Amino acid sequence: MFLGKAIRNTRERKNLSREALAVRLDKSAKWVQRVELGKQRLAVETLFEVAAALEQSPAILFLACCQFLNVMPGQVDQTLTESPR
Repeated sequence: MFLGKAIRNTRERKNLSREALAVRLDKSAKWVQRVELGKQRLAVETLFEVAAALEQSPAILFLACCQFLNVMPGQVDQTLTESPR
C-alpha cells in the first residue's frame, strides 16, 4: 500500500497519467491502478521496471515509502510487524 502510494505520487509529480505509465510498462492502466492501491504485489524485478519507467531510483521509491510510514529505512520491518492489519 505504501509503495503504491509512493509510485502514484511519483507518477503524478512527473505529470504522467496511469495510461502513459502503463504504456511504458507494457501493462494495462488497470494494473497500474491496482499497484497504486496496494492490490497488486510487485516482484523486485517489476519494481525496478516501474522505477525505470518513472525515471526514478527504486531506492527513492523505498525512501518515500518509509516517509509515509514515518520511519527510518532500518525500522521498516519492525514498523510493519507492529502495524494493525
